[in-house]
Amino acid sequence: VDVEDNAEEHTVLLAGDASEQVWLLVDTGAWDKLAGSQWATQAAMVLQKHGQNVTVNALAKPLRVKGVGQSAPTITESVTVPGMLETRDSMSFDDCPVVPDSDTPALLGMKTMERLHCVLDARTGQRLMHLGEDIQVIPGPNTKTLQMYASKSGHLVLPIARYGQTSTSQH
Repeated sequence: VDVEDNAEEHTVLLAGDASEQVWLLVDTGAWDKLAGSQWATQAAMVLQKHGQNVTVNALAKPLRVKGVGQSAPTITESVTVPGMLETRDSMSFDDCPVVPDSDTPALLGMKTMERLHCVLDARTGQRLMHLGEDIQVIPGPNTKTLQMYASKSGHLVLPIARYGQTSTSQH
């Protein structure tokens, strides 16, 4: 998969070559998941074309985030984005806070990775993570191994929906 290094990459939603793809940016520096309104809108358009619906919900109380854009925006909505991983397993990007009027990509942050018991390893191109020389990672029968991709800018991205020629079936 070639993640193009252009303006589209910053929304982590790429389309071209008869394919439409929705990506998450794997961000170990992000506290938790977060997405800009432009990403949420574009993801909804792609998914709706393929019979999937993005759900928008009001947050119980407004959320302020720092380190996103020039000011600390107030977030009042979240989205749930359905996805299909390359393993053909479904995965929803649930209750993701949406930064209004923002081109921030969808960030898969540390709290979500912790909830998913995520391990990153850079040895084999799958980019999982262990520390120490004697660690053994042996996937169990309920473990999913997901392929992430490095963009030309070096960011790790995870496809959650891929349609068209480069896709596995979504249904």
